[in-house]
Amino acid sequence: MTSASPRPAATRRPTAESAFHPLSSRHRSWRLPLVLLLVLCSLALTPVQADDTQPTPALISLDWSMTETLLAIGVTPLGVAAPESYARWVGAPAIPAGVHDIGLRDQPNLELLARLDPDGIVTVSFLAGDSRLSRIAPVHAFDIYTSSRDPWQRALKVTRQLGRLTHHEQGAERLITRVRQQLAGARRKTRSDQPPVAVLQFIDNRHVRIYGEGSLFQAVFDQIGLTNAWQGDVNNWGFRQLGIDELARLPADTRLLVIRPLPTTVNGQLEDNILWQHLPAVRRGRVHELAPVWSFGGLASMARFAGEVAQALPATEGATP
Repeated sequence: MTSASPRPAATRRPTAESAFHPLSSRHRSWRLPLVLLLVLCSLALTPVQADDTQPTPALISLDWSMTETLLAIGVTPLGVAAPESYARWVGAPAIPAGVHDIGLRDQPNLELLARLDPDGIVTVSFLAGDSRLSRIAPVHAFDIYTSSRDPWQRALKVTRQLGRLTHHEQGAERLITRVRQQLAGARRKTRSDQPPVAVLQFIDNRHVRIYGEGSLFQAVFDQIGLTNAWQGDVNNWGFRQLGIDELARLPADTRLLVIRPLPTTVNGQLEDNILWQHLPAVRRGRVHELAPVWSFGGLASMARFAGEVAQALPATEGATP
């Protein structure tokens, strides 16, 4: 990661705050006539593209779902939280070289943040309450996973909100269109009579997370026409912790989708795990390991998961992508 240094004042981009509040104290009043002229000209010629012609604010992203969405709509953040872990758990879109590592998601390096002098900080609500962040830059909180348990609609909304915040509305709409097309392709490819499917992430060699209503995985199942084998209770994030032995309660014809990466206590040891080996899905060869997909991601993660599922499960005869 690059060394931190404040951006020169001459090249400072408009703040996210001033994008919404023209009378903000950080707004440079001498630019106002020129900005108004440019906006009016843009509205007269190409109103749909007007916002995309404005400078992109320099943002810090403290949440991986926000990071992946920003990158997917064409915005490179000034800094992100835990980029090495992002590469392991999220994977794509990849974080470009030159983006600053600002520390942990819940414990960012405040001194570094202040030196970077961002225009705004994007995060989720439960991480947005630290008043020290708002003293550095305006904080914008966006939530995909809420008590409404509708991450698909929330992800669409958050994508458009980030598009407006960064003046990349067209990038947001392109992402939405692309994801809809990818989900439609996965639906065509996957057999409509597919047995129920369960999505697991290992916690250790005796416990898993299983995902249900309100999860990213259920949102994708709804879009591509699959039945979730787990119909039990879940938390607001859409998952429940189970012992491996409890997976035996799933329907006998269930296929298991295991999301990597696997914990070190599990990786390479499942063949010797008696509880795991006794499960019907394991005995019948109905277990599929999938590439890492961020369980609490946005549209980009949903599209990646749909693609992984379409490749793993038996396909419809003659299906096309």
